[in-house]
Amino acid sequence: SVTLVTEPPRDGDRADLIEFYRTTDRLEANLIRDYLTDRGVDCVVFDTAPYPFNVSDKYERRVFVTASTTAKARTALNEALEAGMLSKAGRFVDEPK
Repeated sequence: SVTLVTEPPRDGDRADLIEFYRTTDRLEANLIRDYLTDRGVDCVVFDTAPYPFNVSDKYERRVFVTASTTAKARTALNEALEAGMLSKAGRFVDEPK
């Protein structure tokens, strides 16, 4: 399923979700969500912007996936990055800034 949330998942909400990817680009976050969902990866995008229509690039969009689909999600995003479908502005959370 596809979800855009305004608060990060908490233990009681979806304990199976882990933070996976960060980007400051709203469009890229939406592309990632759609791309992963099309490949059967359940994900949630958490937008840190204080207003729903904020287009500033100073706020992060955080992509959460289920722990069991992390490897599948990473493979899919790496393929998209290599194909030039996504910018290299974002990063996997386990990579240094």
